[in-house]
Amino acid sequence: MVSVRLPLGKSLVWVLSTFVILGLPATSWIYLPAVGKSGVLSPEADTIIIPMMTSIFLAALLVPVVCGITWLCLRGNDNAGSLLAWDGTRPIRSSMVTLCFAIPFCFGLSSLIDELAAPPGWHGLWWLPYTLVTLFWLAVMRGSALSKRNGR
Repeated sequence: MVSVRLPLGKSLVWVLSTFVILGLPATSWIYLPAVGKSGVLSPEADTIIIPMMTSIFLAALLVPVVCGITWLCLRGNDNAGSLLAWDGTRPIRSSMVTLCFAIPFCFGLSSLIDELAAPPGWHGLWWLPYTLVTLFWLAVMRGSALSKRNGR
């Protein structure tokens, strides 16, 4: 089987996890003012500070989730492993791990396609880097979770 090894150590994967957490409010604080300045919002609408502050709250909720997943996937590993890892001796486990990461990956992929195919104006493209980082983080976590048991 082809193996795509990542030269990512634990510290770089933790930095990637930090980008997933902090990228949400950072992107919101860039995106929402751009939407406000573009004139697409109704003048009678609420202020944009509400969703901007909500993004900070959501990032705080992401901290235990992202850190917990990262810790579980990297536990006992020296590096991120292989993106295409699959444990042939335990296919049910490999399938379940892949399914757990594939569901949020599909939502992120749908968001990525929406951003590329029909962005709601130029300001919609601000979410592209965050979406790519999050999809990469999900792929790295899945590969790491399956690589550590296989010794790859």
